[in-house]
Amino acid sequence: MIQKLTSIDSKVDKSFPKNKNPRINTAPLKDISAPDKFVLKPIKNIRDLEELEQLLSDNDYKQQLKTTHSLICSSGLGTGTNCAYRLVDILFARNFMVGCSWSGGSREEYAKIALKNYKNILNFFSEMINHWDSSFTQEDTENFFKTILKNSKKRTTAKYLRASKKKKTYVC
Repeated sequence: MIQKLTSIDSKVDKSFPKNKNPRINTAPLKDISAPDKFVLKPIKNIRDLEELEQLLSDNDYKQQLKTTHSLICSSGLGTGTNCAYRLVDILFARNFMVGCSWSGGSREEYAKIALKNYKNILNFFSEMINHWDSSFTQEDTENFFKTILKNSKKRTTAKYLRASKKKKTYVC
């Protein structure tokens, strides 16, 4: 996304003629290219997960990531679960989530990655959702991850025809 914005900025800058009037500021937009360590990519393996966990221990990086991701959702009470679905789809590759569980247990012969041990990632996730929906608690974050990890295999077969959302329940 940052690379696209940078390329659009350069295209727009080239398309307008240079202004000879010194009173009009024709300086190009601020360079938004990110530092080398700040790359937005979904977590695809344990190495990426460990790297993000370590990077989120740095408050400056965490704040920069919060600022970048704050545009994903709009604020409102009750929107937390839908925002959580959006954020989890941005942070994690769906194929990776199949190899994870909340506690690391598995019915298979191999152990899964225990997401409950990655406190920095979970705190970041919880803070982001709470930024959009102040009623979304840490317990809601844990329950969301338990549910999404339980259904991760089914989510990999999705065709991405629509955005992931909380199911609506109707009361008669």
